[in-house]
Amino acid sequence: MTLIQADSLCAVRGQGHWRAHATCVAHGDHGLLILGKSGAGKSTLAAEMIALGCALVCDDAVEIKLNSRRNLLCMPPENAPEQLEMRGFGLLPIPLKRSAKLTCCLVLGENAAPRFPPEEAVAFDECEVPIYRASSRYWAGGQSRFVVAPWGADPARLAVYPRHRFICFGICYRYPSIKQ
Repeated sequence: MTLIQADSLCAVRGQGHWRAHATCVAHGDHGLLILGKSGAGKSTLAAEMIALGCALVCDDAVEIKLNSRRNLLCMPPENAPEQLEMRGFGLLPIPLKRSAKLTCCLVLGENAAPRFPPEEAVAFDECEVPIYRASSRYWAGGQSRFVVAPWGADPARLAVYPRHRFICFGICYRYPSIKQ
């Protein structure tokens, strides 16, 4: 397994405290940190996940803190606006969830997804979180072919995406109707 130090993806704010240029969504208490450059599709993907029942923790900047139980928590920075910035739509008012346990990270980028990706994890001090990669071209211009769905997502909501690949907070699988 390849281990990536959190310092290479996030700004260190202090011992056990980081800030990422990212978007975080949560399903229950489980948070997905979506990383990528500006315009990679972080907010677009977050909007898709919110439509599937997730909550927005924060858009654009996310605080990550190691708590006393050795859990990593994602939370909005102080005075964060309760909104999601959608390219082409502007600022959409969406209430923020106070915090979520960081369950996994997803990096969106130009060529972020190799055909056979190695197992990777991000190390936040002694805590390791799995990291997955996806090409941002799948989100560009509303041409989404991939959907990230949370564990326990309502199948009726997922039915509108019958030919998509799902990443379920740590598990990647193809929808059964797609031939591998």
